Parts: sequence; C-alpha cells; structure tokens
Amino acid sequence: EDGGHKRMRATRNGSAANRAGSGGTAKKATRLAAPQEMRLKLGTWTSAAGRDKEAEWELSHDPNARRFESRERRADGSLGPACYIEYSELGWGVIDMFETFVPEELRGRGVAEELARASLNACRKLGLRVVPSCSYLNERFLSRHPA
Repeated sequence: EDGGHKRMRATRNGSAANRAGSGGTAKKATRLAAPQEMRLKLGTWTSAAGRDKEAEWELSHDPNARRFESRERRADGSLGPACYIEYSELGWGVIDMFETFVPEELRGRGVAEELARASLNACRKLGLRVVPSCSYLNERFLSRHPA
C-alpha cells in the first residue's frame, strides 16, 4: 500500500497486477496503444559525440512497444543502436518509467540525460503523469534536474 492506495503496475499484456502482491483482483489498465504503424517522431537533438564532432539523434515514441527511443543518425543516413526508456501503463493517464537503457558503447556521452529530458517533456505534452521507478531516472536524473 502506498499512502492508503494500492499501487498498480501494468504487465506486458495490458492487465494490471497488485504491486503489493497480496490478494486483490487484477484490473484492466487504460491503454495508450495505437496502430502498429503509429510510431511518433518527436524531433531531433544534437550531442557531443566525441572531442571535435557532434551527433544528431532522432527521438520517437512507440506506444505499442511502450517506450521512448533515441537513435544516432550516422553520416551515411543509417540509424545507430536504440537507446530507450521503457514504461508500463498504470492506467488513468499514469505511466511507470521502469527502465532506461543505453548501449555500453554510447555511455558517457549524455545520451541517457537527453533521452530522459525529451521523454519527460513528451509525457508533459501528452498530459501523462510519470512514476519514475527506473533507478537512473529516480536516483540520478531527477536529483540533478528536479521538476
């Protein structure tokens, strides 16, 4: 129980389970899902990729995969590996951002910070409330950048 209210966490199939783990019936969570082709491009951002060059990154939201994703656009036009923040839908316009992932070869370049900033801004624009259960968001990003 959390402040007198049981916290719910959506599972991959869209149902919700009692986070406290005792009793209670599962409730169906409100879905944010869209048609399969509905991958929302949220824009681009530029980061320092190395000492003397910058990299352009594309940010998107995939409601079917339940994640915000950023990929580096390479000089040849191809996209690099995905960096992402995954979330589950708790229902009623609330999501739980439970994992931030940046591939090892891209760490230390500020990618997680920019991804977190852009994802939280997108949630604000979409009218979503966020539960940041991811350790990176909770312990590092939000402590440096309080809302």
